Amino acid sequence: MKNHNSKGIFFLIIGILFLSLTSCARPYPKEPTDVALAFYMALIEQDYDGAKKYCTDNFIAKEFNPMQSMMKTMANMAPTPKPETDKKDRKKMKEFLDTILGGAFQSSVDGNEARIWVSGQDLKKTVLVKEGAKWKLDRTEVDESAMQEAMKNMMKQFGK
Repeated sequence: MKNHNSKGIFFLIIGILFLSLTSCARPYPKEPTDVALAFYMALIEQDYDGAKKYCTDNFIAKEFNPMQSMMKTMANMAPTPKPETDKKDRKKMKEFLDTILGGAFQSSVDGNEARIWVSGQDLKKTVLVKEGAKWKLDRTEVDESAMQEAMKNMMKQFGK
């Protein structure tokens, strides 16, 4: 009798674990803008491994790893926040992305390549490519001539 109860409890625990794991898993986003948003949300949550799943190997090597290194260096230089402050800051940043960037991402899709940028800030675009059926961040493009023009205009405003 004792053996029967322990088997039932074992299967109950396995079932609960299975349900909790499958209910927490987020489906992979289908649209390029949703992939970009999921990537930035993972960064805000400091889920670097989670953020990497939205990136190609090229992006990880050339852009993500250097960015992650810089973020870790900056975090080491900053004072250690209290856990409740850290949670509040992350929540504010998450709300910012949800409300502002969530609706402000612009995109253009051409076959297996998409470009994403924030409305009004098209000097820098994130390029996503399709790997299988999934969109992934691949590289960042900067419009150098437009960037130089913007810098000239900014310098004129400051009288230099």
